[in-house]
Amino acid sequence: MYIYAQVIAIQMYRLFFFVFFLGFLTPKGQVFPVSEIPAEILNDKSKSAVVRSEKTELVLLSQDRFEHQYEIVVTVFNSNADHFTSFPIHYIPSTKIKQYYGEVYDADGKIIKKLGKKDFSDYSAVDNSSLYTESRVLVGDFTPTRYPYTIKYFVSLEQSNTAFIPTWQPFSGYNIGVEKSEYIINNPRNLTYFFSLYNQDQFAVRQEKSGNKLHLAIEKIAGIDYEPMAPQASSFFPYARVALQDFNLISVKGSAKDWKEFGLWYNNNLLNDRMDIPTETKNQIKQLVANEEDVEEKVYKIYNYLQQKTRYINVALNIGGWQPYKASHVNRTGYGDCKGLSNYMKSLLDAVDIPSNLVILYADSRHKQNFDADLPAPQGNHMLLQVPTKEDTIWLECTTQQGPFNHLGQFGYDRKALVLTPEGGVIQKTQFYPKEKNITSTKINTTNLPNNKVNLILESSHFGLMYDDERRFIDMNQDDLKKQFQAQYSHLGQVYVKEINITNDKRYGNIQREVNANIDNWHQKPNPVFLVTSINPFFQNPYNYGRNNDRKLPFHIPFGSISTFQASYQIPEHHSIVEMPQNQKISTIFGSYEMSITSDDKQILIHSTIDLNQGEYSKQQYNDFIDFFKNIERVEKSKILFEKKS
Repeated sequence: MYIYAQVIAIQMYRLFFFVFFLGFLTPKGQVFPVSEIPAEILNDKSKSAVVRSEKTELVLLSQDRFEHQYEIVVTVFNSNADHFTSFPIHYIPSTKIKQYYGEVYDADGKIIKKLGKKDFSDYSAVDNSSLYTESRVLVGDFTPTRYPYTIKYFVSLEQSNTAFIPTWQPFSGYNIGVEKSEYIINNPRNLTYFFSLYNQDQFAVRQEKSGNKLHLAIEKIAGIDYEPMAPQASSFFPYARVALQDFNLISVKGSAKDWKEFGLWYNNNLLNDRMDIPTETKNQIKQLVANEEDVEEKVYKIYNYLQQKTRYINVALNIGGWQPYKASHVNRTGYGDCKGLSNYMKSLLDAVDIPSNLVILYADSRHKQNFDADLPAPQGNHMLLQVPTKEDTIWLECTTQQGPFNHLGQFGYDRKALVLTPEGGVIQKTQFYPKEKNITSTKINTTNLPNNKVNLILESSHFGLMYDDERRFIDMNQDDLKKQFQAQYSHLGQVYVKEINITNDKRYGNIQREVNANIDNWHQKPNPVFLVTSINPFFQNPYNYGRNNDRKLPFHIPFGSISTFQASYQIPEHHSIVEMPQNQKISTIFGSYEMSITSDDKQILIHSTIDLNQGEYSKQQYNDFIDFFKNIERVEKSKILFEKKS
C-alpha cells in the first residue's frame, strides 16, 4: 500500500508539474479574447476600440530619480483606432530604457506576432520648425490586415528628469471603452509631492491610499460618442497629475511649494544672464522710439523690429529646451524658438526701460488648457510676452512674422498661464476677447450685366479672433486666392474671379478681403416672367449639425462674435419687385439676429447682424441652439421675387 501510494503520489506530482509547465508555456495573449469583453462595454459607444488593460506604475526614489513602467492592451475594431498600433517611447540622453516590447493577438486572443527591438524605429523628435533637439523617440509599429485585433505594448524606464512625472489619462478619445485602467504611485522615500485628480465623480474613479502607495483605478466604462460643439475632453474625462516639490529639470535641481517660489526658481536658474543684447542694438532701439511718447506705440515699433529681424526655429537644447538662448545669440543669428524670441523681445524693451513679463502657457487653437493652479511644476508648451501698461496689458506672440500686434488669437487666448514677474510666478488669465472685438463685416454690391450675369464687388473685414480664420490667405498668390474663392462659393454657379486683394493690418489686427468677380445666372429663372434671388446667397450655416433628442453632453460656444452683412443689389432691368421678405428679429439666450430690407426703383438694400454669445450650455438647450441658426438660415435664404414688366 505504501509503495502504491508512492507511485500514485509520483504520478500526481508529474501530472501537476506537466499542467503547471503547460500553463506556463501558454501564450499570455490567450487571456484577451474579444468574447471576454464585458457586455456593458462592448456596445456601439465603444465601436472603435476597448482598452482591455492599462497600467502606469511609478516609483519615486529621489529628487533626481524615478522608475516608470507602462503597459497597455487594446482591442481595435476598425481603422479609426489604428493609431494604437504606433507606440511612441519618448526619451532624452539621461533616460535609461530597461525593456520594451509589443505583442499582437487575433480575435480569439491567440498571439500572432511579437514586436521586439527590430520592430521599433529610433527617430529624432524633430519637426518641420525645429533645427535641432536632443529629444528622441522609439516607435513600435504594426500594420493590421484584419479586424478585430488586440495589441499590447510594454515599456520600463528609469528617469532622472523628475520635473515631469507621467500623468494618468484613462480615456484616449471618443468611442473607446475602458475595461480597466490603473495608476499607481509608490513613494518608498516619502518624498513630498503634489497631486491633482479631475472629474473623478462622473466616472467613479476608485482612489486608495495605503502607506506610501497611491492607487487609482477605473473599470468597465463604455466609450462616449463625439457630439458637435462638446466641451473639450479635459472638462469631463478623468485625469490625474503629479509633481514633486523637490525636482530635477535635466541638470538643474529646484524646489517650489507654490507658483511664486517656482517663478523665482525659474528666474534665478533659467533666465539669469539671458538678456545680454549688444550696446549697438540697444542704441538702435533707443533711436527707433526716440520720438514716441506713447508706451504702446513704442512697444509696437519694437515688436515690428523683432518681426522684421527674426524668424522662428525650434532648438530644443539648453536644459531640455526650457532655458531660452541668450538675447545676444538671437541678435546675432536672427532666429530662435518661442523662449528665445520672447526673451529677446523682453531684452529690447528693457533697453528703453519698458518692463515686461515672460509667460508660459498651453497654446493650442483647438483646445484651451489651463495651468493647474495647485500643481507648481513645469507645465505648458509655449512662451510669449506680457507688457503691463497703465491703460491695459499688451500681449505679444513673438514667433510670428505676419501676426498682428497685441494679438494672441485662438492659439493662446483666455486661459490660465504662468506669468514670471520679478517677484515670482503668478497664475493669470491670458488675453480675453469680448465679442465686440470679434467682428466679421461683409459688404457686397452687384451691378447687372447682360444675360442674367452680375458683377460682384465684395469687401470683408475680420477682427479679433475672426482674424485667425482668414490668416491662411495672407501669403497666397492670386491664382490660389481665386481658386479658393471659387471653391468656397461654387454653390452660386459659375464664378469668374477677376481680382482678389488681401490686406493684413498688423497694427490693429484686421484682415481685409476685396473681391471683384462676375457671376453667371445670379437670378434663378423659374419661368420667362419671374426672376428669384436670395437675400444672402453667400450665407452658409456654421452649425448645420441637425437636432439631437438623445444628446449626452453639454455644448459650448468658445467665444462670442458679431457678424454683419450689408448688400446693395441692382434690380434687374425691366423688372419690378413682386415680393420680398419682411424685417426679422430673433432673440435667444445664445444671442440675437436682426435683418432689415428696403428698396426703391433701382436697388434693394439689406442689412443683417448675428450677435453670438460665448457660453456653456446644457444638453437640453442644444436643439434650441440648432433651431436658432436654422431660423437665421431660413431668413438669409429667403427669396426676393421679381416680375418682368409688361
